[in-house]
Amino acid sequence: MDFTNDPAGGFDAEALAEHLRERVLAGTEPRVRYVIWRRRIFSGPGQSHPPGRWRAYSGANPHEKHVHVSVRHGAEHYDDERSWGWWSAPQTDV
Repeated sequence: MDFTNDPAGGFDAEALAEHLRERVLAGTEPRVRYVIWRRRIFSGPGQSHPPGRWRAYSGANPHEKHVHVSVRHGAEHYDDERSWGWWSAPQTDV
């Protein structure tokens, strides 16, 4: 899935990429296959590269306007309904 960077509108793709990387490094996010952002890529657990370590990305799309998040194969990953720990609904006064 791609998430468009729009800090003025309330979404910072850099912050999401780093949030997911921290979760991968902490061992609390098994669903990430890889994340691409600003000519860099990191893998999640179970891939051929060390998890959570940024490395150069040389694909045709540099992903400078959006962050790309790929989820691991298997229903236990892509159908997992647990929170990604990124956003919670705003609280309203009752």
